[in-house]
Amino acid sequence: MTKGFEFEKDGRHYLCTIEERKGAPNDSWWWFAVSGDAQRYAPFRTSKDDTQANVEARIAKFYADRLFALSQPTERGSHWGKRNNSGAAKAAAVKAAAARKAAAQKAKAEREAEERKASRAAARKAAPKKAAAPKKKAAAKKPAAKKKAAPKKKAAALKK
Repeated sequence: MTKGFEFEKDGRHYLCTIEERKGAPNDSWWWFAVSGDAQRYAPFRTSKDDTQANVEARIAKFYADRLFALSQPTERGSHWGKRNNSGAAKAAAVKAAAARKAAAQKAKAEREAEERKASRAAARKAAPKKAAAPKKKAAAKKPAAKKKAAPKKKAAALKK
């Protein structure tokens, strides 16, 4: 599809056109404007497979999702000077943070143990099996040499 079109859906009038991105030839996008909305949108690049029916469906869904997001309440934080400074709230937050940290450390330790176990199993499986080495015969022990007794001095030599 190489030209724009108009369609009505859910009581809104959509005007769709194809426009090239400035400074980038051959890069065209689907632009659309909706009745009652001053903003124009370019949510999709054009494709060779585009038909009027599928472009209508994509644009209508995009705009409905946008309206839904805009209808949701925004969550605003309090001003820094008005924040809750109660000791109980701080203690509860610290306790919760410590519990989360302990749980994360436990999970990490368990994960690391499993990884070590798996890597050892993989290493055992991948290691080449060695042929059993022949057992060496134990060397026969020599009987301990008897200590020679110190030479006894002859009694006669002492008597002199």
